[in-house]
Amino acid sequence: MLGLGGGTIAGQLLLESPPAEAAATETQHASRSCRLHVTAIERDVDVAAAAMRHFFPSIFDQSGASVQQCMRVLRVDALRLADESVKLSAEDAGPFDVVIEDFGYEAHGHVPPHVWSWLRKATAPGGTLLINTLYERREEMACLAADLHEAGWVNVQQRVDRGLQMAPGESQAPCPSEWQPQDNMIFSAVNR
Repeated sequence: MLGLGGGTIAGQLLLESPPAEAAATETQHASRSCRLHVTAIERDVDVAAAAMRHFFPSIFDQSGASVQQCMRVLRVDALRLADESVKLSAEDAGPFDVVIEDFGYEAHGHVPPHVWSWLRKATAPGGTLLINTLYERREEMACLAADLHEAGWVNVQQRVDRGLQMAPGESQAPCPSEWQPQDNMIFSAVNR
């Protein structure tokens, strides 16, 4: 996951993941019993610290510490990883089954095209890339789709998600197909 923020997406993924089939033995590391592992990359040290200090305790309060052991938070700039000016350990470098990009959503071009190629290398064959966008212009979405195709991603799809624009307590209606400026548009792509 690129862009941790408050950690709510990572927390939701872990809390909704079914428990591992086999319980860990006393000699196994506790995180090995996790069915799902999340590695979160967060550039802003203060954001990562706030998430772990303030948000994680309430997110994981009911689930116990084992869920937190299924997540690693790395304080590094994803753009520097893509430029290879910073290296991840072999344990943290993938390949990943799913990559969620959630930091460059405000404007096309915030995430340079070479990042999509780097992410494809870090994703397992058949793995999925999910991208959260909040663009103002339809042309920005066309440019992102072109960047993904250029980087070798296939089956690039777009889906409107107005969940963030809903009022508290409002039930989510079926997602509309017609995009409007500042709608969440979720892109998905598959690594060939």
